[in-house]
Amino acid sequence: MPAHSIFDIPHIKDGITRFLSISDLAHCVLASKEWSSLFMPVLWRTINFNGSIINTKKRLPVLECHPEFIQSLIDFDNKLLSRIDLSYQFPNLRSLDYSSTQFHSMKDCRVSDFLAASPRLEFIGLQLCISKRVDLERLINLLSSHNSLRRASFGLRCAWDPALLPQLLQVCGRFDSLKLHLEEVRGSEKAAKKELRACDEIDAALENMQPMQVRDLSIRLTMLKRRPNMLSSLLKKCTLLERLELIELRDIERLQQVLAVFQNTDFHHLKHLNLSDGTFQHGKADIAMDLIRALGTRSRDYDGGSTDCGRGLESFETYSPFAFGRKCARALVEYHSKTLVALDQSRQQSRDLQLFLDIVCSLPKLRSLRVGIWLGFGLGYFGRCISSEDSTLQSPWLCTGLATLDLDLGFPPGAQREDSSAWDDSQLDRRLVYLFEQIGRLINLREMSLKFGINLLELRRGYLSRLSGLKQLRGLDIRGSSCFHLGEMEAVWVDENWSRLVHLLLPSQILSDVNIPIENGLEDFKATMQARRPWIWIE
Repeated sequence: MPAHSIFDIPHIKDGITRFLSISDLAHCVLASKEWSSLFMPVLWRTINFNGSIINTKKRLPVLECHPEFIQSLIDFDNKLLSRIDLSYQFPNLRSLDYSSTQFHSMKDCRVSDFLAASPRLEFIGLQLCISKRVDLERLINLLSSHNSLRRASFGLRCAWDPALLPQLLQVCGRFDSLKLHLEEVRGSEKAAKKELRACDEIDAALENMQPMQVRDLSIRLTMLKRRPNMLSSLLKKCTLLERLELIELRDIERLQQVLAVFQNTDFHHLKHLNLSDGTFQHGKADIAMDLIRALGTRSRDYDGGSTDCGRGLESFETYSPFAFGRKCARALVEYHSKTLVALDQSRQQSRDLQLFLDIVCSLPKLRSLRVGIWLGFGLGYFGRCISSEDSTLQSPWLCTGLATLDLDLGFPPGAQREDSSAWDDSQLDRRLVYLFEQIGRLINLREMSLKFGINLLELRRGYLSRLSGLKQLRGLDIRGSSCFHLGEMEAVWVDENWSRLVHLLLPSQILSDVNIPIENGLEDFKATMQARRPWIWIE
């Protein structure tokens, strides 16, 4: 009777190898012939050359000896490519990611060779500098002939031929996911004048283009000044979009055109929107507000009549450092409160507390929230006057179903140096008590990240004890915080109150006000946690 292995059970091996490092997998391969046959395909499934110190000559035999195992190649270099023999195929290669490296010419990166040698390729990421019409034609032909491709990320720096641009977009239109950065290389003045005369032809070609099947679109166009209608014409062809990211949408005219598209075209599948880089700058707030409104349905709570709440965003991200103002926040609440489950504004400047409360007290379906909060008084970061009294500190958060919370708390100057006894019953203390009490009500919270420049998690301050209700918490990240006074008492409290906590990320080094390293006082905390809960993962 043949011997049975635990790996005969379906999915057991995949479940185990998810948690193994490259070093762990290499040791598994060397354990025995049986394990070698089991783990060798996993070890060579993904080859990532990014930041690698392994010599090119040592990598080459691996690629040539085990091409059947390789499913993903990331950030390979031209020196290696020039030595690879592509006369054989990579039969299982699914992903070829060359997009995070510098721009290369078509000839250098051997795109055509890899496409020909990879019949099952589903994703391709490239950064190409195309200087000749023939190279762009070649790329279009390659993409159109490779039927297995479903996702692509292109950074293309070109001296654009007006006739070929719509062709490229049409070929990319059959992909499910498309990340497109089109950058223009300025040619001669004579060529520029000729190109401007062809803009009408481009607009006509884009208008007549077949509808695109793209569902996930990330687009950055740096030639919009010379092709003013290109973005709006492209969006009109993408009515099946489910996710959209607009990068560097800084020009008011372009933003108005995008707004007109959303107001006049039905994007009823669009559930995820990411606006970045200047969309909320001064002078654009009203346009951004109308854009948010155009993608949702006004709730009956605000207009007293409309009951159709099926249309709206499920996630909204802003990667602009500029303020997401009250107008936009109100539009988000009024038009997307019935559908929004994820809000990410972690890269924006900290908002004042009142604006934050406008959101958490009005979006009941939120499951993920990443945001910064300014806890100062007087003039906030945005020059906006903050009330000296917090009349809404009694309002409960409606988003009690939050599973992920990322808060970056900003404090007024000098607060870090004040003794905690000076805070008692101060306005800052009342705000912090309110925040921690509301966080403590999030009984479904599983992942929490806290960033603050003041040590708030000492038991003697009284804030940590207000989080005892987080019984489902599994991961806590306080790497960006000043927590160098946590000790044995805090570890005992965490162990007794957060029974499901298995992952803890702690600060690695603490700096004083003058950027001098302070002795990390977390050793007692870590030792006590590991003694009471040996299985916990502490970084």
